[in-house]
Amino acid sequence: MCRTLYLNIADIIINLQARGFNYDFSITCNQLICLQEELCLKPCEFEITEMHYFRKTRQTQQEKMLFAISAVEYCIKGILLITGGSNKTIFPELIYNKIQEGIHNNRHSFDNGIL
Repeated sequence: MCRTLYLNIADIIINLQARGFNYDFSITCNQLICLQEELCLKPCEFEITEMHYFRKTRQTQQEKMLFAISAVEYCIKGILLITGGSNKTIFPELIYNKIQEGIHNNRHSFDNGIL
């Protein structure tokens, strides 16, 4: 996985949008929702292609995770932003399981201790 240093979340979003990640995702009741298409995605219908982690700082007071999501079957690529106070609140079960699946299948490797 390529590692790029970003100064802030806005830089990541701009970069992702330039690469076609133009949809917005949300999690409701442990389901991934594409907001523009009003589409509910099952875990087997999407992949996490990138994730970016921002630790809690004095300015933000919250941890943030930004995920690049691809749903090939629907030709949708977009962004999911999750904020929370700790690792337990920042990873909804749906995303945590998808990350674990990616680690198990050697699609993702994380060395910064976020999980």
